[in-house]
Amino acid sequence: MINILTFDANIRDAAEVFNTNGEASDVYGTELPAKYHGMERFAARKAIVAEFDELGY
Repeated sequence: MINILTFDANIRDAAEVFNTNGEASDVYGTELPAKYHGMERFAARKAIVAEFDELGY
């Protein structure tokens, strides 16, 4: 499981990655784009969709 949200549903500075036993794992990187750190989830979604639109996706 990869968790990118805080308890308040803001974007974390780094993702939390867990294995199937719920233990922390380093299988995947935890980096998240700095421009989204701390953003409220709905604002982050709008910003991410806008960025994809700008990139032509």
